[in-house]
Amino acid sequence: MTDVCKFVVESEPLKRVSEAYRTKSQDKIIEILAAMAAQATECAYFIRGYVHTKGFCESTVMMSSVISHCAMSVSRAVKHSFSDADSQVQRYVDKFTELKLAFNGRAILHIDITVLRILDKVEDLGE
Repeated sequence: MTDVCKFVVESEPLKRVSEAYRTKSQDKIIEILAAMAAQATECAYFIRGYVHTKGFCESTVMMSSVISHCAMSVSRAVKHSFSDADSQVQRYVDKFTELKLAFNGRAILHIDITVLRILDKVEDLGE
């Protein structure tokens, strides 16, 4: 989850491109990033609820600290607990993987299109 959050934050410059200049491919990439952020939020709520119900924390402050600083540790603890939690964590991992693959596929497509457009312009300059 931490890796996905970093990935979304590092992709922030894509969101700053004016809508008037965005391609459909860039819009789709931004949609995928939004889905990643939503999935990370849902996962954080799951961790918070799990931590709260399993008694890992005594206070809300401590719970927030665990979520923000130890998400991976809690996730590992959750993975090794109960089968319901195991399957839920696996669904989150699978969804994050699916979203990242979708992002990479769209990004590669966008790069290919951009390179071909630049090549056309360079060839036009040579004529």
